[in-house]
Amino acid sequence: MRISIAEFEETYLPAMKEEFKQNTMDSVMENHDAICEQLWKEMETTTEFAVKFQQQIPVPIGEIQISLLQTSLYLGKPQIGIAAYDMRGVYGNELFQIKYDASWLFTQWNKYQDRITKQIEELHAENYIHTEAVRQMMYKSIPFLTQSMCVLAKYPLREFERLEAVDKLLLTESFKLTIGGYRDWSRILYVKRPQLDIFFHDSMESLCYCRFYEAVYNRKEFHKLDLRYTKFVHCEFVHCHFQNVAFQDVVFEHCRIYHCTFENVNFSGGTFMDTTLKKNVFHEITWHEEPENVTEIEDFYKNVEFRDCITDDETILKEGIQCEK
Repeated sequence: MRISIAEFEETYLPAMKEEFKQNTMDSVMENHDAICEQLWKEMETTTEFAVKFQQQIPVPIGEIQISLLQTSLYLGKPQIGIAAYDMRGVYGNELFQIKYDASWLFTQWNKYQDRITKQIEELHAENYIHTEAVRQMMYKSIPFLTQSMCVLAKYPLREFERLEAVDKLLLTESFKLTIGGYRDWSRILYVKRPQLDIFFHDSMESLCYCRFYEAVYNRKEFHKLDLRYTKFVHCEFVHCHFQNVAFQDVVFEHCRIYHCTFENVNFSGGTFMDTTLKKNVFHEITWHEEPENVTEIEDFYKNVEFRDCITDDETILKEGIQCEK
């Protein structure tokens, strides 16, 4: 059958691509815990190596990037690279890179190739669609694999500061941990931020990724604030009013929240740990943000979690299965 590559991609490839994506996600989720543990151990190894590296060359690290190495696919051995850069991040000099196995992300890769090849054979189109064309078709799915890697690593690796070797590292004041393509598109997992006051700071400075420890907020108005990716530890909120606040991926750890009102607040991806919430009012709350268009998604969020929390709110009790009244 005489068929062009463009015609094949339009008519036959979409269904096979969707099947590949679904099978990949099924495989990743089936092995989710083991993969996350593997990634954490790889970060431990990397930070321990970085400490030894800086003992010899004391250059502060401005960015550590986890990236999917496309060149490794040509060698038939998919890998991720964890690279450290100087104060200019990926725009500066690479200090070192350690490569790790990424076969867990490519469990369906060969099956995908076989599926495409078989379809070409069934169409008797081998003379029109060659091996290199198949390779190019498959490589168009790499952005999806990169996104999948980001989804998997986002929550465990945002706890970067908990790694034992981190306290020994020389990091710049604006250090960040990112994940994505090698010196390419990436998402932020962790940012080192200075201690800021939510209500007394430079209005041009972002509050995202900030950490707040042992802060007490009494009768405060949280209005139109972007507090995504923030973390509150041993903080107390009493008689506060939250309106139009972005709390995506927020973490409340060992906090007390009493007599507060939440109106039009987005808690998607949020985590409440050992936190007490009582006598609060929730109105027009987003507990989980569903993207309208997956191909144009700005970010992705897990379901909100309540771990070992105490609350008297029935809405929260429906959301979290580990809460206590």
